[in-house]
Amino acid sequence: MLRKQRRSDRPFKHRFLASALIGTLILLFAFLTSSSAAADERSFIWRVTSDTATAYLLGSVHFFKKELYPLNKIIEQAFESSDSLVVEVDIASLAPDDMKSSVLKGAMHDKGVPLSERLTMDTYERTQKKLYDFGIDITSFDMFKPSFIALTLTGLELNKLGFEPEHGIDIHFIRKARGKKAIIELESFEMQADLFNSFSDEEQELLLIYTLNDLELFGTQIDKLVSSWVRGDTIKMHTLLTQSIKDRPDLLNIYEKLIDDRNTNMAQKIMELLRKEGTYFIVVGAAHLTGEKGIISLLEKRGFKADQL
Repeated sequence: MLRKQRRSDRPFKHRFLASALIGTLILLFAFLTSSSAAADERSFIWRVTSDTATAYLLGSVHFFKKELYPLNKIIEQAFESSDSLVVEVDIASLAPDDMKSSVLKGAMHDKGVPLSERLTMDTYERTQKKLYDFGIDITSFDMFKPSFIALTLTGLELNKLGFEPEHGIDIHFIRKARGKKAIIELESFEMQADLFNSFSDEEQELLLIYTLNDLELFGTQIDKLVSSWVRGDTIKMHTLLTQSIKDRPDLLNIYEKLIDDRNTNMAQKIMELLRKEGTYFIVVGAAHLTGEKGIISLLEKRGFKADQL
């Protein structure tokens, strides 16, 4: 018999449901153990300019530790010099009960088929073992979609390591901006919820596999991730981020939906801001900034100048 679920690990706690959803499943960034770069190194922030506007793009960590503040002065100074804050979603403005209700509404499997009949034996056993590590019986999720389980496992794993969504970098700046700067959203909570709920049964399982693979990398990639982020090494970081799909091309479609497609949409909205006037401080998940299909590359291809600070 599996151990009973510990109260502190309750998967239905809204802070895990909402915050894990707002972030992407590529949360390897949450293992950063330092928030400051050395004097001769660059940070994970870019200054993008047009003829009329300036935008600072910061790679966010959605789960963070309180003791890792204050952030690098370069980051904080860029925020202070900006007129507006731009985020994926202004999560702090949403009522927790509404977020929880929205997530749970789409989390149930509409056909009522048990999880054991919707997953391959290998995926089911891997999921069962991972939940067991948190003292949770897999039957608690029998009627839920695999995407919901993936989100819950991500939140639980990060929380176990001491990283909390309430200390996330995006939340940090949203709180600082409230009542002082305009807050602009690139996406919406509903859009992100619909994205996860729109996956087919096959994609749902692939999403869960993708998450399980990433969780297995956490323990072995910490030092490399820390070094890459602190140095602002986007090439190395992108390599680490895509490692879980390198040998599993069937997972590529999931990655494209979670990252590449959203990059295109967010880059378009950022370009619209750059064609206006003002200074914008933009905070998005760090995974959205790296690679040839990352937001920085997309902006440069459209003629905008981007300098890493």
